[in-house]
Amino acid sequence: MKLAYSLLLSVLWGALIFFTHEVTAHEGRPVFVEVRAIKSAIKSTDSSHPQYILRWKTPPVFPPGTEPHVSLKRPECWEAATNTNQIISQKLIGSRHYRCQASELTVKISYPDVNPALSSLVVFYDREGVGNHIYSGPDTLSIPLNQDLDILEIASQYVVGGMMHILLGWDHLCFIFCLIILARSLSRLMITITGFTLAHTVTLIGSALNIFTVPILFIEVLIALSIVLLAAEIVRYKKNNDHTSLTHQYPIFAATILGLLHGFGFASVLTDLPPNIKLTALLFFNLGIEFGQLIFICGLLFLAHLFTKITTKLTIKESVLVRNQERILASSLYLVGITASYWVAERFLTLL
Repeated sequence: MKLAYSLLLSVLWGALIFFTHEVTAHEGRPVFVEVRAIKSAIKSTDSSHPQYILRWKTPPVFPPGTEPHVSLKRPECWEAATNTNQIISQKLIGSRHYRCQASELTVKISYPDVNPALSSLVVFYDREGVGNHIYSGPDTLSIPLNQDLDILEIASQYVVGGMMHILLGWDHLCFIFCLIILARSLSRLMITITGFTLAHTVTLIGSALNIFTVPILFIEVLIALSIVLLAAEIVRYKKNNDHTSLTHQYPIFAATILGLLHGFGFASVLTDLPPNIKLTALLFFNLGIEFGQLIFICGLLFLAHLFTKITTKLTIKESVLVRNQERILASSLYLVGITASYWVAERFLTLL
């Protein structure tokens, strides 16, 4: 890859990390909500109203007291039994029992503090046991349940969900950024990204289908550590051009091996889905991840190409940026490495 490409990629990435409000890695797991209609009415003086069990689970990113409040829309619904909240495996498990007058139900999600860009995955079972799954982005906090979704609407939900998962996942983007710098040419980049895609697809499918199970918090630590090691390897090569390694000679090797870890991270979104809808969600969610990945790579390469054209026409050869491009590149890699090191420490402390 031309130095101008590396230069602009470094400037853009440094600016993105510096100016973004998201200083921590994006939590990929959504708020999972299950609403199940009760077939037989519980004996009660008011048993004529349909009854529902609402359960939810949140990822362990909330300090105590800042967890989201999940409920069915009121005043049409009211709580009919004692609620429960408990911590199981570092996840808040909540349950509420409702009686509802209206047939049109809506799940409401509210955050007492700030929503850390979490999506939501709602699964609704009617009295016949037919399930309907609704994947929504962080901005959607009111989710109607009685939606008659066709296959195209379900597909679009998961495609968009996959795209947003990677485009908001700073740890995954940092890793892809390092792969772009490591490749150094368009042909090597295509081979490298292909290796990454195949690798994370294998572990995404295997983990989502419970073929193999790995603790997600442990995987998240390793994902952040992979970014630190990759950034350090590139800096070492830039300082000493005589330094050769398998990573630089065959970047597809690093992309493939480390891509297996990222696949486990992608699969964390789908682990709570019922088995009968996992295959549909898996197919379209993975497709969305690939689209998001291509958008990110093509966007950076297009801007780099545009930058090259402009500097060529203006014959800017002695500008500060061009004369210091290696320093700028190294600085951006240090920034990526420091940020990823913070994620390693943050996630490791969560394991304790």
